[in-house]
Amino acid sequence: MQRIAAAMIVLTCFSMALVAGSDNAAAQVLVDDGLPLAASATATQPVGVPDFAGQGELDFKAGRYSAAVKNWQHALVDEPLNGGIVLMLSQALFQTGKFDEAAGAAQAALRMLPPDKWGVVVANYKELYGTIQDYTNQIKVLEKARDAKPDDPAIHFLLGYHFGFLGFPKHAVKELEKVNALEPKDEVAVKLRDRFKAKLDDAGPAKPPAPAATDEKPDAPAPPAEKSAAEKPASEKST
Repeated sequence: MQRIAAAMIVLTCFSMALVAGSDNAAAQVLVDDGLPLAASATATQPVGVPDFAGQGELDFKAGRYSAAVKNWQHALVDEPLNGGIVLMLSQALFQTGKFDEAAGAAQAALRMLPPDKWGVVVANYKELYGTIQDYTNQIKVLEKARDAKPDDPAIHFLLGYHFGFLGFPKHAVKELEKVNALEPKDEVAVKLRDRFKAKLDDAGPAKPPAPAATDEKPDAPAPPAEKSAAEKPASEKST
């Protein structure tokens, strides 16, 4: 995936992580579910040494997303194999609108982390964000970017990643299948697509929603609305 690969190169602090590739045994994963992702990385932080990972979390919570990017980049200089921080950096880059770099960071993190940790940032978005509406708004911005650049695999990958771990596997599969069509050799996108496709298969035929279904995740980013034929870009219309 050329666009994502270029973004990964821009993030020079990932160089060691990219060499590690998918070797999870070599990558010291410092992530615990239910805790701030950087907590285990900074629990033994020596006195007097800047806690860049922890400061990044505080910045992100306060909506200072650009500051969070800088602090997590600094943290990765010291801990280039910490996939949890790389994944949080992807989230901060996403919030600043640097979608190619966010996709590159997400790709790097997913290569480093075990599959059961791939969704840990999105799954804990309520703890990470101070203002959840920021997440909802930025998802909409990303959708508009996709509509403006329908052949950009990085944007489709990023949407698929977020949709999938937010609990919208149908939309995730659609985006990741587009990545597969544009970049057939992207193994991470294939693994993500298969993961979310399996959830659809496990769910079986669609069932009527339960009475309380509308109350689920009331403050979560909403799934994308289906477009009418008139609203779809020309590239999406059937010929």
